[in-house]
Amino acid sequence: MTVQKEKEEAQIANARLQESELIRIRKEKTLLEKEMELRTDFFNRLNNLTFPFLASVEQKNANIRLTEEDWDSIVKNTDAAFNHFSVRLTKAYPELKREEILFCCLIKMKLGLTTLSSVYSLSKDAISKRKERIKKNKMKIEDGRSLDQFLSDF
Repeated sequence: MTVQKEKEEAQIANARLQESELIRIRKEKTLLEKEMELRTDFFNRLNNLTFPFLASVEQKNANIRLTEEDWDSIVKNTDAAFNHFSVRLTKAYPELKREEILFCCLIKMKLGLTTLSSVYSLSKDAISKRKERIKKNKMKIEDGRSLDQFLSDF
């Protein structure tokens, strides 16, 4: 009977170990979620200070002209807040051109179709089609998520 008892005790110990590992993983996940929340909040505040005109572009037919300096700041802000986002995106998807990386940075900023339409002087429909082309043709993403969702998680 002692061999049987030792097996039972080993099973109990193993179950406790698995339970503590599960608790550790849940805590780690919660911390990562909080970190992402803080990064996103920091990123939004930084962009609202740096580019206040992007936050208030809901005016109809307002074209936005971004300078090369603005684009550089957008990339720097995105990279600073999201672990070198543009660099990782370029490595993961080498077919993306610089202009498409910049477009992805604006999507990462969670800019709406109206704002993107104003930046690119395109219709909302054209912006949506551009998102689809980048997602399907350049990035080959076919898991059902939108480009916005994918980049939010990237």
